Amino acid sequence: MTQRSDIPHIRDMRLFARKTLSFVEGMTFSQFEQSDLHQHATIKTIETIGEAATEVSAAFRRLIRKSIGRRSSACGTASFTGAAA
Repeated sequence: MTQRSDIPHIRDMRLFARKTLSFVEGMTFSQFEQSDLHQHATIKTIETIGEAATEVSAAFRRLIRKSIGRRSSACGTASFTGAAA
């Protein structure tokens, strides 16, 4: 069960993931490589996602790992927890 205190962090992660995608939308990788502005904006939003992720409860992290593991095994890939499918 998601704790009430997890919700703001989850919202932040979602918001900054969307911002990250918007920064690079329509760009080629070559254009991204040549743009310090886009690189730095992308890195900063990913850092912010990571900071918010460290604040979610252990119970929520376990729930996500369990969910990802189920989806990974269903499509024949290993989950990020290192378990083989």
